[in-house]
Amino acid sequence: MAKGGGPSKKTIEKEKKKTIEDKTFGLKNKNKSKVVQKQVQQVKNAVNQIHDKKAKKEAEEKEKKRMQKLLEKQREAELKSLFKSVDDKKKPEEEENQEEDDEEDEQDMFDQIEEELKNEEDMTIEEVVEVERSKIVGGTPVTFESFKKWKEFKNMQKVKEEEIKKKQQMESFKKSGAGLSGRDLFEYNQSLFVDDEEGDETVYVKPEDIDESLFVEEEEEQPESQDQGAPEEYDPATWKDPNKTPKTMLTDYQSTVLKLKPVDHAKFEQVSNTADGFVVKCVLTNLNKEFVTQIPYRQKKTAEHNAALMAYNHLMSLEKK
Repeated sequence: MAKGGGPSKKTIEKEKKKTIEDKTFGLKNKNKSKVVQKQVQQVKNAVNQIHDKKAKKEAEEKEKKRMQKLLEKQREAELKSLFKSVDDKKKPEEEENQEEDDEEDEQDMFDQIEEELKNEEDMTIEEVVEVERSKIVGGTPVTFESFKKWKEFKNMQKVKEEEIKKKQQMESFKKSGAGLSGRDLFEYNQSLFVDDEEGDETVYVKPEDIDESLFVEEEEEQPESQDQGAPEEYDPATWKDPNKTPKTMLTDYQSTVLKLKPVDHAKFEQVSNTADGFVVKCVLTNLNKEFVTQIPYRQKKTAEHNAALMAYNHLMSLEKK
């Protein structure tokens, strides 16, 4: 085959040769007789002429088809260009028409809503609810029983999720080798945390956390206390009766006035011991009250006497009331 799609020259020559052989088949003395050679030459010329005309015709038809395709492509390109320009002109018009349609639809929607609102003004709440409910498509009607079952299911689901979460936390702690914090343990099992009924309910205060305004209040009340014969602070150097210390006064009052047994007498406990001194508290078990010295003292015994003095003054105030 030739590049253009038709038969090659070699093929054409073979066809010519075969045609000539077919036409001159049976002629005698082809190479000797001039008459025969003339006839053979005439056949050759006729065959060549026929084949040349055929080849020319095929070439012309091929060229005609090529030109026709070229014209069709050119016409198609022109039509596309023409339609494109028309479409470009139509787009703004279509967009404008679309905007107008959207505005009309929006206005229709507002008109419909306004009409519905006017109708609802003349309806009761129950009627409005029924109208709105009728607009809902599909769905499962909710009753008290169905809601109750749903609620129980959600609660069970929540409990299971919490149990799974706790197990995952415990497995995570086991794998990591780290211990549980107090908060983690409380969240895991709150029953482990039970208040001790016999636990110490005393609130301990550090000396540096004591409010200094309390001392001002004591100083303001001091004249009144002195008038009543109840000193506010014990100092061994200035105490008027060394044989009647605050601890002795408190013990005598509990024994003679309150008629308490020695086991129920006041108890003294050390709260702190710092570089500034001792802080001690006096506990009145019969009243379930505690009195903590508000300032530290260098001597523990001095701190105990001052705590006892606070307790004694309190008992005196109760007696006067």
